[in-house]
Amino acid sequence: MTSIADIRLLSQRKSRGTYAIHPNAISDEGMLTVAVPDDYEVRVLHFTRHDSADRPTVVNTVSVETLRQLQLSPDGLVAIGITDDDFYIFNNGRKTRFLTDRRLAYHSVALAGGNRFAYVASDILMHGYAVGLGDASNRLLWAKDLHHPTELIAISPNGKFIALAGSAGEILILSDTRDTLVTVHSGLFPISICIDNDATTAVVGRDMFDNQIKTKVIDASGEYSLIAEIEGEPCGIAVLPGGNIVAIPTAVDARSGKIVFAGVGQGVEDWELLIDVGCPSGISLSPCGQYLGISTRDGAIYRFEVDSVIRSGTSAEQARKVFVQDLNNGDIAAAISAYCTKWVGNQTNQFAESAKLVASDLSDALCNLTLEQLHAFLQQLCGQSLPLIIPSVFTSAITDVTALHLRQAIETKTSSLSEQLDVLASIQKVTGILIVDMELSAMLQAYVVSIGELVYQEMSAAIQFGNLDRASQLAVKASQSGVTSGIVHDLHAKVNLERTLQDANVRYDAKDFSGALFGYRKVLRWMPDNREIRARIQFAEAMISDSGLQDRFSRLE
Repeated sequence: MTSIADIRLLSQRKSRGTYAIHPNAISDEGMLTVAVPDDYEVRVLHFTRHDSADRPTVVNTVSVETLRQLQLSPDGLVAIGITDDDFYIFNNGRKTRFLTDRRLAYHSVALAGGNRFAYVASDILMHGYAVGLGDASNRLLWAKDLHHPTELIAISPNGKFIALAGSAGEILILSDTRDTLVTVHSGLFPISICIDNDATTAVVGRDMFDNQIKTKVIDASGEYSLIAEIEGEPCGIAVLPGGNIVAIPTAVDARSGKIVFAGVGQGVEDWELLIDVGCPSGISLSPCGQYLGISTRDGAIYRFEVDSVIRSGTSAEQARKVFVQDLNNGDIAAAISAYCTKWVGNQTNQFAESAKLVASDLSDALCNLTLEQLHAFLQQLCGQSLPLIIPSVFTSAITDVTALHLRQAIETKTSSLSEQLDVLASIQKVTGILIVDMELSAMLQAYVVSIGELVYQEMSAAIQFGNLDRASQLAVKASQSGVTSGIVHDLHAKVNLERTLQDANVRYDAKDFSGALFGYRKVLRWMPDNREIRARIQFAEAMISDSGLQDRFSRLE
């Protein structure tokens, strides 16, 4: 279980009118950016960055109307803000409006550590609600309708997960691909919500039954891992890595407040650690859980360093040894799953460094796979029964090695067209699971086109020498390998037509006029002006008619 070992105040600054900070405002390096109004000019905001040495630097200056909510990235280069019906994006000092073609009432926004953001909005009459994901380039990536009125939204620092709190206590956890991962009812009228990079979600609100202020933590499987009662009026919430501790800024009265660190076991509160500050307005916790930022209503900004220790669990060194052993057993997907389970529950600096070494081991193992084996690995990894939270260094390793395999497959030429089609089929299987970058995608497209040209040439030669079976086999295999060339398709149609005509001629010569007539009529659809086929059809019809008359006379006799 993760526990707080020590909390140290790093810096404290105060500036009148400072905007409240948001959950993802502080980086793993302790860098924090806040918005401060200009002392003389109305509607001018300065984005001021505080680095690890607490040297304030103005990153951007913007002009904007009064915002109901404003969120900034740790480096201050990206910010988003809303009024009741306008959504502004600030990117490197440039201000743009988001979704200018739609009339929406924005209820809450959330900015990830990078350039992604999420929002929850309704129509003007508040009949229909929706959640959306966008980026700083003013693109709407997707939107999803909601079935319940929703007022609160949070996004993980890496932008991979989104948490929503409905007005009646519904909690939804979504992935960045719009999939719904978790749906639960918290039993709370929500006040604040947050989510970390493992999809662990923390919500604080007023209990619907006993009216007490409570906090609940929901893990990626939808199970409650923490329930605790909180005194005071909370204004935010942050969850430490591992999901066993939450930090909640609460107001004691109009001028004073405190930060409550609550850790629980089996649903019963174990302990709390209080930090007295002014009346708080916002909280931010770095993804690694090392740095904590607090803003207060009187414009003060506090930065703390939080030391957390692991009282139980697997050490980073032991986890890597087990991972290497699992790799040697040959089941790479199972090795990743076992390691990530330990990594999610023990996110310390040691595990972060260990993950880089483990990613190197993973790269070496994947480099030794064939394309078919790589496809089987990706299938197994994506087929996990529960969503698997993987370190970003693992994702990069898998993507880079896969791209290397695909490039090698494209550049490796063989004299056999059949072997090249087999390679292409393996490539299509891999790219059907893993999305590649634009450059590699262009290479793959050019490779498919070149294979299509070779198929056309060999099919043409086979047709010329009368080997229709070979031509047909090539066309079928090319289609199965993802070659969708129009000229190959037309040539395949020509082969099938020629084979149908040959079969009809054989049946005609053998006086199987019914079978021949069926084949000739199919060919006539494609060759309506062929006089010889029309003559044979008339003769076959006449012979069938005559044989029918003879059968009738025989029965009469």
